[in-house]
Amino acid sequence: CSIFIISFVLKAHHELKKKKKIETIFGNLVSQQVLKQLVTKPHRLNLKSSVQKVTVMSCNIYNNLQISEELPPEKYVELINNIFNTIEKIIFKYNGTINRFVGNSVLVYWGYPIHSRKDSENAIRAAIEIQQKIDEYNAGFNNINFEEYDEQNFEEKNPGKYSINVKIAINTGDALIGQIGSSSVSDFTVLGETVDVVERIEAVCSEFDKNLIVTENTLKQLDEEIPAQYIGQVRLKNSAEKVKIYELKV
Repeated sequence: CSIFIISFVLKAHHELKKKKKIETIFGNLVSQQVLKQLVTKPHRLNLKSSVQKVTVMSCNIYNNLQISEELPPEKYVELINNIFNTIEKIIFKYNGTINRFVGNSVLVYWGYPIHSRKDSENAIRAAIEIQQKIDEYNAGFNNINFEEYDEQNFEEKNPGKYSINVKIAINTGDALIGQIGSSSVSDFTVLGETVDVVERIEAVCSEFDKNLIVTENTLKQLDEEIPAQYIGQVRLKNSAEKVKIYELKV
């Protein structure tokens, strides 16, 4: 009986430690709904480094340098943070996981820590909604906080000076997920060719002035066809492999 009690206590202690670790890692990276799922059943989540099939999205505010030259620093930061707050809400709405914010871009993935057969679809739906919000903003609602914005009560449009140009790239494939960094500073992150492809086609977005590009790998995961126009193929760095890319029609 005492062995059973000790075993039970150790198991409970282990689960509590894992719950706290999950909260530490994912507390600000996933929606509260997803976080609740994770801590409710911590034994289902593998926190060890592993290769997972994910859909990765990079969302880049392409013209941020131009805006930063025209706005005072505090106004520029307020504007960019406002845009990122909106992007984050949409990502969480579609159960995405934020990998990291770097400068004027955010890297997001679907497929971990929760997995769904609609991961690729959710990534695309999130990207389309982000572009739609940016279009609304550029159409005349500049300097309006999206979280407080109520279109019905906003009677007078205010065409703004600072239009936002967002470029989004999406790819699906295997990636290494794990705790990466030094002994004192580390992050739970996603690495590998799947991420490299996203960064490569994000450059294509900028080069050819396309707003939303996805790879054939992502489109193949969809249950229903989404309108997309074939652009061509891009060669990966240090590789003979080519990836077919498409522009989504928002």
